[in-house]
Amino acid sequence: MFKSIKSFVQNKFVNRIGIFALICGLIFTVWAIIPIGPVQSDLDEVIKDEQLEIIDKPNYVVLRAKDSVATTGLIFYPGAKVDSRSYLYKLAPLARQESAVIFVTKPFLKYAFTDVNGADKVREENKNIKTWILG
Repeated sequence: MFKSIKSFVQNKFVNRIGIFALICGLIFTVWAIIPIGPVQSDLDEVIKDEQLEIIDKPNYVVLRAKDSVATTGLIFYPGAKVDSRSYLYKLAPLARQESAVIFVTKPFLKYAFTDVNGADKVREENKNIKTWILG
């Protein structure tokens, strides 16, 4: 039995397949951990907007109108490989209306399925919000 395993491992075809799989795995890992960032001009526009306040927390980003007393919170999960800040530009008009405080989660490796309980963290830290919307 050990002789057949040894000959299988020493097979050049098997070694080449193994090396190819390892290289593909490394390429995928590097690709997966590099997120798609925001368009810098759009992000700068939101940052410079004097009506809005952006708070960068460890687990999420908060976007809201300054001096807002909104009691509705929108928890937004970003798409795969997309930096959380990429959505601030699109969500800014909603935040300016002072109708909701927006929370964009920061999932591990930028994949939402790695942080399915991200909304629970947001809700625990923001007890003043009475109504929640998940997107």
